[in-house]
This record gives sequence, structure tokens and C-alpha cells, in this order.
Amino acid sequence: MMTESQKMHVCHAALFLMIAVIFPVLVIIGDQARPNDIVLIIGWDPVSIAASLDLVIMSPEDAPFAVLAMAGDRASLEQLHQSSAWLVVDGNRMAALCGL
Repeated sequence: MMTESQKMHVCHAALFLMIAVIFPVLVIIGDQARPNDIVLIIGWDPVSIAASLDLVIMSPEDAPFAVLAMAGDRASLEQLHQSSAWLVVDGNRMAALCGL
């Protein structure tokens, strides 16, 4: 049986983990993707999604479910949003983290 003090410590630890994990994700995915700019494509096979739309892949490394690519014009960006990608967002922050 847990004491009240132990319950409070568990609660604080859970809150800290939520903030540590969720906040960075919200910061990264907070901005909308813009035409002719770097986008972060998240999906089952983002490299194939980017290739099917003739986007230039910017990622220095392959990630299982994400890729940085240069978006085309508005029509290309709309096609990207309508593709099988789970999420398409501004990729500039992630590109800066990757040293691009």
C-alpha cells in the first residue's frame, strides 16, 4: 500500500514525464506547413509519399516514420495533405535540430 507521500511523488513524476514528452512534440508540430518551405512528413512510409510527389528529401538520416522534405507550390502541398501522411507540418524547427 502506498502512502500519501508516495502517491504525491508518483503524481509529480507522471506530470513531469507528460510535460517532458508532450511539450516538445507540441512545439515541433505547432506550425502549419507552408509552400516552398521545409516540411516534416510523418506517416507509415514518408519517403515514398515524398517521392510520389517529386519532393526533394532533406533528411540526412532515414527515420522510420518521418522525413524532412522541401514542399512545392500550394497545389503540391495540398496533395501532400491529401496523401496517406498522418501529419504534415512546418519542418524548419526539426531541420534546425538536425543541423540543416
